[in-house]
Amino acid sequence: MDIWGGHFQSQFRGAKLFDISSITKALAYLVMLKLFNSGALSPETFFETILPNVPNTNGRQLRHFMSYVVQEYGFDFRGLKHGTVGPFKKTLLEQGFGTWKKNFDHDNFSSAFVGLALEKIFGMDIEEILHKELCEDKYQMDNLLFHPVRRGLVRPEFVVPSKWDLSVRGLVHDPLSASHQDEHIVAAGVFSRASVLADIFHETIGQFIKSGFYKVMSANQLEGFGIPKDEHDYGLGFDIPWQRSLEGVTVKNPLLFAGFTGCRIFFAEEPRITVCLLTNRTFYRDKEDTRIDFSAFAWDIIREAIQRGGGGGGGSNSTSFVLYVCSVYSIHVREKLRVLLSCQEKPVTRCKKSSSNCRGITEKLSSACVGGVWQGNGFSDMYARGFGVRRDCE
Repeated sequence: MDIWGGHFQSQFRGAKLFDISSITKALAYLVMLKLFNSGALSPETFFETILPNVPNTNGRQLRHFMSYVVQEYGFDFRGLKHGTVGPFKKTLLEQGFGTWKKNFDHDNFSSAFVGLALEKIFGMDIEEILHKELCEDKYQMDNLLFHPVRRGLVRPEFVVPSKWDLSVRGLVHDPLSASHQDEHIVAAGVFSRASVLADIFHETIGQFIKSGFYKVMSANQLEGFGIPKDEHDYGLGFDIPWQRSLEGVTVKNPLLFAGFTGCRIFFAEEPRITVCLLTNRTFYRDKEDTRIDFSAFAWDIIREAIQRGGGGGGGSNSTSFVLYVCSVYSIHVREKLRVLLSCQEKPVTRCKKSSSNCRGITEKLSSACVGGVWQGNGFSDMYARGFGVRRDCE
C-alpha cells in the first residue's frame, strides 16, 4: 500500500520505482541463503568448487563473501569503479584475488562474486535468478529490475530521481554500477518498490525462521574468523545492529542491511517483523549532518515498528507485519515524516486469506490527507510515498 503525499511538481508525479542501491546485494544474499537453507550448499562451501578457474581463491569460503571477509583482490578496483577497466564480470573472473587479509571490510566486490557464483550455479543472469527464486508473480518481477530505464522497460518519469540533473533520471546512482550498466552486477543497479521488497524479504525470512536456519544466519560470523567482537558484528549477509540502536525495545536476533543512499531492510525473529525503507536521500545534496539525521530517523521508524509488533517490553505478540516507507528526502525529512507517523490510524483491509474480520493493513493517515494526497501545511518541499503495515492473518 503506497500513500502519496507532498507537492505536485510534474517531474515527481507518477514515480513508482526507487534506485535501491546496495539493497541489490541483499537480494543476492537472500538467494544464497535459500541454497544454504535447502542444503544445496553450505556456508563452508569453498568458492573454488563453484568457480574453479578464478585465480588465488586461497581457501575462501562462501561465508567469507557473505560477511565481507574477502579482501584483497587481484584487479584494479578503482579502474573498475571509473569504467577504465572492464568488462566487469570478465575482469573479476580472470584476475580474482590478491593477498587475503582476513579482516572485515565492506566493499562492492565480495557481493559481486556472490552474484557470479549464483549465475554459475543457476546457469542464468542474476536478474532471472532473482525473479525465479524470490518473486511470487509477474507484478513483483515487473517491479524488480536492473537498469529498467536504460533498457527501455520503464519510462524515466516512473522512477523517483536520485540526482538534480533530471536528464539522467532513472539511471543508477552508484558509480561502479553506472560505469558498467550493460552488465547486471551484484553491487547496485536494481530498481524496485518498498512494498515489493518488504513482501519478498518477509516471506523468505519467514521460511528461514520456520526451518531453524535463521539462528545460523543471524549468528555473528566474525568471531569465528578471529575478528574481535567489539570491532563489529555481522551475520551471513546482514549486519547485526548495535544494541544502542534498539534501546528501549525488546527484539530477538535482529538483522539489518543499510545502503549508502539511505535504503534499509530490517527484520527479526521476534517480533516477526520486516521493515523496508527506500529513499532518494542523495537527491538533496547529501551531507554528513543529513546522513546522521536520516539514520536517527530510520531507527525511530524501526523502533516504533518493533513496539507495534509486541517488542516494546510489554509482552510478546506473535502477529507478524511488514512496514514499508518510501520518501523523497528533504533536509527536514525527520521532522516532517514524524508528523505523518503521529497521525491518526485508519484501518484498511488487505489480506491474502479471505476473512471478513481480518485487518490486513493499518495505515497512518492524517485528516489533512485526502484521497491519498497530502494537502499541504508545511510539506511543499517534500514528496513522500508510503507508510503501511501488513499484518499476517492467523
